[in-house]
Order: sequence, then C-alpha cells, then structure tokens
Amino acid sequence: MGINTIVQLNTAALSLTAGAASQVSVEGINPKDIVVNEIWREPAVVVAELIRDQKISAHEVTTQALQRIDNINGRINAIVDYKPELALAAADAIDRRIAKDEDVGALGGVPVTIKVIIDQEGFATTNGVRLQRNAIATHDSPAVTNLRNAGAVLLGRTNTPAFSYRWFTNNSLHGATLNPHNAALTPGGRRAEQRTARLQANYRPQLREGRQLP
Repeated sequence: MGINTIVQLNTAALSLTAGAASQVSVEGINPKDIVVNEIWREPAVVVAELIRDQKISAHEVTTQALQRIDNINGRINAIVDYKPELALAAADAIDRRIAKDEDVGALGGVPVTIKVIIDQEGFATTNGVRLQRNAIATHDSPAVTNLRNAGAVLLGRTNTPAFSYRWFTNNSLHGATLNPHNAALTPGGRRAEQRTARLQANYRPQLREGRQLP
C-alpha cells in the first residue's frame, strides 16, 4: 500500500449476521417512499434489507449502479476502473445464496467502491501514478477482504490525488475528478471522487472503504 495507511475495517462489525443486520432501525425512511428503479438513492442498510427480503435482487441493484456509472461518470471521472462482468458475477452469487436461504452477510449485495490506493486482486494499485499503472494486485488488502466477507459487491475503483497527498483530485494517470456542480471548482481531495459520484444526479455507491494518511 506504499505510504498509505489503510484503516482496517472492523471485522466484528462487518461479520454481523443477516439476522442481526435486519434488526437495524432505519429511521425516517418510509418503505412506500422507496423507488425500486432508483435503488441507488437509498442508504446501504435499506438496500441490504431489501435484497435479503428478496424485494429486489443484488443483480438488479448492481445493474442500476453500473448504468449510473455509464450515464454520469464520463462527465465527472470519479470511477477510473471497473469490470462490470465481475460486479455482476458477484451479485449473482449473492442472489444464489439468498435463494438457498444462506447468510450473505450484513452487506450482502450492497455496491461498494474501492480507491485506487487500495489493493484489490486483479486491479492495479496505481496510487494515481503512471509508474504504478501496471502494479496489479495479486491479493486483496484486509479491508477489501472484510468487505467481500460481508457480502459487498465491489463496483469499481475511484480516483485519488497522487498518493492522496493533495487537496484536489487530479493526477497524471487518471486525470481530474470534476465538481458536478461547477467544473471550474475542485471537489476537493482524498474523498473528492466519492463525494462527486454521490452528488452528480444523486448517484452514490452505497458504501466505500475507509482509510487515513499517516
């Protein structure tokens, strides 16, 4: 992970059973207000519960998220690498497990984005640097492993300042992430690309990994 220190996700929290997670109270959200064909607007706990209850499939949730990327990302450049076939395969695996009444984890079927500073098997850990464009990770970081174990669907890789050491998101490899409200203004650094993805037309990955610089 180079100079970046990953905040390891709490394994105990992510290993909540589906039964325990289903008891989480979602205050302020009326089920009647949920628009299934715009499920990407909903928070992670709502999406996870709907998938567990088979009111919507993980495949449908992932497909909608991928469609939002196709429709929006070209204008903002928040997500710089993704493989739809892998995300859909992971979602289908979740749906098969649910059909067998298996525990899919607290985040079962929930789309998650991973920054390019974090090792994800089969993807380049570029850190936003040209010299690392071919630095393909051979294994997942502990944070990514925990997300997979909790049932999350890894949707795509998000941009970052080079080594995450800037207050704006731009680098020589992936280019700039734009502010969706005003392209002349920076959306900020570090988590900018994730904020940008959420702001543009209200698109947001339901969750993202956590990390902190030293």
